[in-house]
Amino acid sequence: MAQNNQSIFQHLTRNIPWWVSFSIGIFLFYLFGFVFPEMKTSDPYMQDFYLSAPKFAPLLSILFITFAGASAYNSWQNRRKKKEGVQVESLSSLSWNEFEATLIEVYSRKGFTVEKSDHEAPMDLTLVKGELKILVLFRSWKKRDIGAKVVEQFAKAVNEAGAERGVVISLGFFTPEAKAFAQDAPLELLDEAAVLRLVGSVQQQRK
Repeated sequence: MAQNNQSIFQHLTRNIPWWVSFSIGIFLFYLFGFVFPEMKTSDPYMQDFYLSAPKFAPLLSILFITFAGASAYNSWQNRRKKKEGVQVESLSSLSWNEFEATLIEVYSRKGFTVEKSDHEAPMDLTLVKGELKILVLFRSWKKRDIGAKVVEQFAKAVNEAGAERGVVISLGFFTPEAKAFAQDAPLELLDEAAVLRLVGSVQQQRK
């Protein structure tokens, strides 16, 4: 029974536009609250139903308006995911130099002086703002999963450089072991969603 109820709810919120559910809710409120009470019939059972209909008007309308709200939220989520999917594909298509230039612009707009590193250095960028020093690593940015070994080695480089913290950037995901290590280290792990927010903030400033 619970599975049937769940499937009905999913159908109403995923397959039916929000404005349809909202309209049904308003219609049922008017029907049960105003139309049925004015109807007359010789059938005593139906007459009792008509007279008691206003009791159900708020419940039915709230139910379908709730469906409408859930449907609107699902539609927004789907649009957002589709947009993010396009953004991820767009970022993935960038060359190394293009992605590096994007990050330099991102952090420059945040007020940092950005220093590029050579390929032998343990970091890709060094961010400086006053006494604050942050190292950025993104050389594995297209790799789908970043393990603990990469994070541990970078944490060591951050400590040796005397930096405040380090940032590891990837369009993929970090393994549970990598996340667990970063919790006790001066590191910030930016995965696909975080990178999109970071780059998106700059895109908004451009407009």
